[in-house]
Amino acid sequence: MSRLATSFLLIGIGMTFNTAINADIYQYRDKEGNIAFSDQPVSGGKRIKENKPSVAPAPISKKSSTTTTVVKTPKKSENNSSKPSKALKYSRIQIVSPENDQAIRSNSGSIDIKVALFPKLQKLFGHQIQISLDGLKLKEKWNSNTVSLSNLDRGTHTITVIVVDKKGKKLKQSKTLSIHLLRYSQVLGR
Repeated sequence: MSRLATSFLLIGIGMTFNTAINADIYQYRDKEGNIAFSDQPVSGGKRIKENKPSVAPAPISKKSSTTTTVVKTPKKSENNSSKPSKALKYSRIQIVSPENDQAIRSNSGSIDIKVALFPKLQKLFGHQIQISLDGLKLKEKWNSNTVSLSNLDRGTHTITVIVVDKKGKKLKQSKTLSIHLLRYSQVLGR
């Protein structure tokens, strides 16, 4: 849709909404004696008073609006760098995709593993994600919360995600989950 058409559409919706908001509302009793409402005058109906919103002025600040506050920024020195001095401890790590006991059809044997980590992966300290597949740690390490594995054999696999520091020391480990990889087999014909 072009910008011009979108603009006309939004203007039309706004005008309709504004008309609906500003329309009078009438209350009346229908043929069965039930209370009904209409935006058109009805014989025997009465106009309902408009409820206007309550408006209160914003509180006045104790400081004058002309007061200016000057904040001095400390000069950078060797002791004051932007990098925190110590890494935060990870409180939570969880594999959010795939789910435990999930069957995944992938004829290429590829799966994506998505990890929720709190706090986020601290790359400044050399922290990385390592995967343990079927009880064996993979040599490769990742700097992302999404890891792609490819060419896995068909069958059931266990996956554990581990956060390691730059020396390979385990900092936090997820629960182990199982997945079932379904691949086409020419031998089995399925």
